[in-house]
Amino acid sequence: YVSLGLENTRGKIDAREQVEFGVHSAPKRRKDMTHFYERLIGENQYPSNEFEETMEKFIDRMDAISRQLTRYLALSLELEETYFDYMFAEQPNMQMKICKYPIAIDGGESSFGVGPHTDTSFVSILLQDDVGGLQVEIEKDAWIDATPIEGYFVVNIGEMLQIMTGGYYKATPHRVLSPTSKSIDENKARLSIPYFWNPRLDFVAKEDGETSNENRIINAYGENAFKSLARSHPKVFAKHHPDLLVRSDGTIEKKKS
Repeated sequence: YVSLGLENTRGKIDAREQVEFGVHSAPKRRKDMTHFYERLIGENQYPSNEFEETMEKFIDRMDAISRQLTRYLALSLELEETYFDYMFAEQPNMQMKICKYPIAIDGGESSFGVGPHTDTSFVSILLQDDVGGLQVEIEKDAWIDATPIEGYFVVNIGEMLQIMTGGYYKATPHRVLSPTSKSIDENKARLSIPYFWNPRLDFVAKEDGETSNENRIINAYGENAFKSLARSHPKVFAKHHPDLLVRSDGTIEKKKS
């Protein structure tokens, strides 16, 4: 569980709270790890058996949808439909969240539930309610609404798909504006469930992705994912990984004693 105010994007606090889930597996002992990102392996802490059963059913269905979508993307590039399958195999490092975006306290239209960013995933699949607020950047500083459509998911291209296609498919910058009492009929928060379809943690692409002053896209998926955790959840990272240091480009190193 990540409480309100503990997550940020590019150093600015995001106005949302969430529960996060990953692949449910036994954690490795630190002495058996060869990479820092192996610390991402662990068990989900479900609040109840009923909740766990519901989430596991949802995760299984999303796995099937994601694998099918991956094959369609390969076909769109005139490749064999199984071309990307080796990236995931039997151990895709999927992640998902249940997010709540409370109404902006000041009612300001510029208040961000989540600031502009790209996802580290291959693709992200989003189930959103009817409150709205999700926006996509179609060109530099030009944003459009991803208007909710009943019965449909939003599919977003991630950084790993950008790397694997040499930039043919671009990771999509997006953001979420906090709901305001003026923008909706009722005083209700925005709810969304993003599912991140990620390669296996040890997957390494042949080349790094594009690098900007704000973000380095690392070709080793596990490193890229760990970088995202360190930057987005600095207090959580500092609490659980006090022996590590995060550099400005996202590189993670052992602190000098």
